[in-house]
Amino acid sequence: MSEQPAASRIRVEALADGFQARAQHWAEQLGLPLQLADADFALQVGEHGLQLQQLGPDAPGPVRVDFVEGGAAHRRLYGGGSGQMIAKAVGVSQGVRPRVLDATAGLGKDAFVLASLGCEMSLIERQPLIGALLEDGLARGAEDFEVAPIVARMTLLKGNSIEVMRNWEGEPPQVIYLDPMFPHREKTALVKKEMRLFRPLVGDDPDAPALLAAALALASHRVVVKRPRKAPCIEGPKPSHALDGKSSRYDIYPKKALKPVRPHKQSHHFLHMLLGGRFAQAFAAAIQQAEVCRALEQAKEVLGCGKRLVDAQCATLIDLAQQALHALQHPHGAGFEEDLRQLRILIA
Repeated sequence: MSEQPAASRIRVEALADGFQARAQHWAEQLGLPLQLADADFALQVGEHGLQLQQLGPDAPGPVRVDFVEGGAAHRRLYGGGSGQMIAKAVGVSQGVRPRVLDATAGLGKDAFVLASLGCEMSLIERQPLIGALLEDGLARGAEDFEVAPIVARMTLLKGNSIEVMRNWEGEPPQVIYLDPMFPHREKTALVKKEMRLFRPLVGDDPDAPALLAAALALASHRVVVKRPRKAPCIEGPKPSHALDGKSSRYDIYPKKALKPVRPHKQSHHFLHMLLGGRFAQAFAAAIQQAEVCRALEQAKEVLGCGKRLVDAQCATLIDLAQQALHALQHPHGAGFEEDLRQLRILIA
């Protein structure tokens, strides 16, 4: 998507007096006016968070990012898990949950699906207005007990996707996922409300070939490009194969195979996380984001499959970790040192 909105007039407005301060915040952050009589769009702040509303007759309803209810919740609960095509495309399988960079995040729907399956996600949305909707949706998701552990695996990055990838620092993502906007065709069925709303704002992605080149240079294992089923491949290197769906397909550019993480390495990492130098800080962050339950269940699952530990041993580990959490909250209470000692024995 292009970084600057097309020639559309946009204002920010509060839907009630109590949201005026938040509206002022977003207006300043995005450089948009609070008053604009002939605006085409309104970025609205209300009880449901941030939403974008097209103005004028026959305008569709507002668009917002909502990971707690609606379509995201339904897909999280009933969407098919790791059998979904997008999961297969990025390489999700038994023991494999790759680190994925979604360089065209949009409203974050695909990234949320992958995060709900256990993938660590980085997201780039280079259009500031869409990025604001995504930022707001992630913040609200972090306040929900069930969704918080999922959005905790989603990190939003700001900037031009190509430049961010070219200047990437640290360990590269294993998989880079791209879903560029494709040229509009007049003779098409009515597209989704989001696309009808966003197209006049963000346009197409004429730099898709450069986006693909940057992704191929950075990804350590594969690049996946989502395309309309009958659309041509992005100009540049050809994919090795594709997964076809009813209306879209996933072009796959492999670099090397994704391998399962050995169970004992996963459990070793989990326990060291508990006992590391930032023990208290890690658990405090986990408590805030409802991560503790997920982490404990992950440990139980991992330790229960690799060496076929009996249920009693797994239960003992979980109980000890829960005792350590309690001790963290009461660090001067009896048993704190003993809990840590027993956990260290388990990873020795």
